[in-house]
Amino acid sequence: MAQAPRGTLEHLRLASTRLANERDVSLYLPAPPPATGQPLPLLVLFDRDAYLDRADVPALLDALIAQRRIPPLAAVFVGHPAPALRGTELPANPGFADFLAHELMPWLRARQPGISHGARDVVVAGSSYGGLAAAFAGYRHPGVFGNVLALSGSFWWGPRNVPRAPDFERFGEGEWLTREFAASARLPLRFFITAGLMEITLTGDGGGILDTSRHLRTVLQAKGYPVHYQEFAGGHDYYAWRGELAQGLVHLLGERMAAP
Repeated sequence: MAQAPRGTLEHLRLASTRLANERDVSLYLPAPPPATGQPLPLLVLFDRDAYLDRADVPALLDALIAQRRIPPLAAVFVGHPAPALRGTELPANPGFADFLAHELMPWLRARQPGISHGARDVVVAGSSYGGLAAAFAGYRHPGVFGNVLALSGSFWWGPRNVPRAPDFERFGEGEWLTREFAASARLPLRFFITAGLMEITLTGDGGGILDTSRHLRTVLQAKGYPVHYQEFAGGHDYYAWRGELAQGLVHLLGERMAAP
């Protein structure tokens, strides 16, 4: 089988006024370039290093585009200034979500004018805390991020139920974002949510990733959101997430492909 045409990958630095820091980001562009005037959908994906080095998502995108399972798209891989900041920036952090919407996105579109300006063409995605961050970015900025792709999202999270945090409460209530969606009006968002059958707690308290992903799914469906939910036979790892990411992109963007 012929090798899929390889897109380009550019490694950049981006400073944030809102967060008072700067970070590595990597920008993927497809090959060959799309026809003139045809806007590129965009994937925004967290945990830059892992998804470049361990999951090799650029090669995955090359293959999906060559197979015509998704349209040519751009992708930005977002890193963190330091590993310790991941646990601060990703869990439903308004400052980080605002950085994405008001700094990252305008910067990207100024650099690559071919990237679509429509929220329906933007997929924000991540795994674990990144899945929570993706759903929160959509919740806070639905006019910017129209599609949420959450892989094993940490929807158990609540402001005071994080173990080892200074303000940890043993019985602090979790599922904060699920309750926010339940209490708010329906937003113009589409969801692809996935969780592993092994992502359960051993205490039986229903606070694992599998149970809380199912709960978010049910709440979103009750509110009338378009939600595709699926489970995979696995646990909390990038091997599973690579395949689930591919399926999510095909579900959210593949319908735009014209029949051959």
